[in-house]
Amino acid sequence: MSVMSIFFESRVRLGKNDVLNIVRESVLGFALVVSLGYLALSISRQVKGFDALVAAVILGMAVRTVLGARDAVFFKVLPGIILAQSVFIPLGIILYGKNLEVKVLLAANPLVLVQVTGITFFTFVLMVMIGKWKWFRLKDRMLYLLGFGSAVCGASAIAITSPIVECEPDDTAVALVNNTIAVVLGLALISWLLRPLLSSMEYAALAGALLHQTGFVKTALAGLDKDVYAFGLAVKSLRIALLVVSIPIISYLIRKRVFVPWYLVLFILAGFVFSYVPLAREVTQAVTSVYEISFTAALASVGLNADIRKVTGKLFKPLVLIGVVFVLDLALFMVSRTFITY
Repeated sequence: MSVMSIFFESRVRLGKNDVLNIVRESVLGFALVVSLGYLALSISRQVKGFDALVAAVILGMAVRTVLGARDAVFFKVLPGIILAQSVFIPLGIILYGKNLEVKVLLAANPLVLVQVTGITFFTFVLMVMIGKWKWFRLKDRMLYLLGFGSAVCGASAIAITSPIVECEPDDTAVALVNNTIAVVLGLALISWLLRPLLSSMEYAALAGALLHQTGFVKTALAGLDKDVYAFGLAVKSLRIALLVVSIPIISYLIRKRVFVPWYLVLFILAGFVFSYVPLAREVTQAVTSVYEISFTAALASVGLNADIRKVTGKLFKPLVLIGVVFVLDLALFMVSRTFITY
């Protein structure tokens, strides 16, 4: 196995005319995907707590339902949908590195790192083990998506993992929708029942360690002191950093070989740049905008390839599984917190 094969998949070589033909045939579908991405972002900004990535998938499925009866139209936009995935998913993953708080990670209490790493590992293992029980009987690839979504960083982790595990668009959509439903219920549970029982720092650690999506962590921490708020997001950042380890592991489980996607290397590099290099506010905002449209467009393309009827029929069991694992994670956190000073 060559060194290059660790970072790059084998590709078919294309000539200049081939590339031009692909671009020409992809314009319409590519424009559709980008438009849906922008619309999803607009909706998420208007509806508090509604994740843009989930909105993008739902919009994509809705458009697919309309186009499904018009095969000629759908197949005309299909090349652009496929091209959008190949462009926007790597770009979104690279820029997602801006969320890595490298300085905070290096300065964190080692016991907090151990706790978060342990819960992340515990979450993924439980998701896979319980998901194979007779009542669930979920496919390995679906379990990997659910495990990543719950253990690491929610919808973004699912978007990152989907091309690695080569999951069907229907399964990716199921994982995204269920992850959002579960995090809404999880936020309600810890806010109403546990916040009065924990100190501010313990509550911030709980939100950062267990809630699936960064936006919901911010919602959970709203109104707390600035230092407490920053600590909760730092705990969440620890989970994001674990993508560096977890993606190669999952790739090995699926492909039986070591594979570290080239864009994961740039994801790490972006984390260091945004942590240590002073950047103008305009640059940071521009990067954030590109990152947001990249991920939403990528997930819109996933939705456009998914069948909403199949997705709705598959929601129940994965949602139950996510809920069971969340409760077990909560129990592990409550036990382990007694050994840590936050």
